[in-house]
Amino acid sequence: MSKSLTLNLSLIIAVIIIILSCKQNPDTTISATIIDQGLPAADGCGWMLKIDDKLYSPTNLPEKYKKTNTNVEITYKLLSSQYQCGIAANLKYPQIELKTIK
Repeated sequence: MSKSLTLNLSLIIAVIIIILSCKQNPDTTISATIIDQGLPAADGCGWMLKIDDKLYSPTNLPEKYKKTNTNVEITYKLLSSQYQCGIAANLKYPQIELKTIK
């Protein structure tokens, strides 16, 4: 077997192993409370979800759920992005994408 063929096969095997070892972030279902943190235009942070005493910024909260102190069950995906808000945008909250809400 030639040296270049061995190298190519090794690279292909390495790529396959890397692809198979990557884990998808599973959706998570949990209880949350909807909180109104004030209008972003007035240095507030808008609608947030409180989960275990930590605030998250939902990227897609439906209008009908925008009622403060409402308890909901959500399925979501934690995103790598953060939402900046507040005076001088000094607050940062992890963002979540809602899959289901009830």
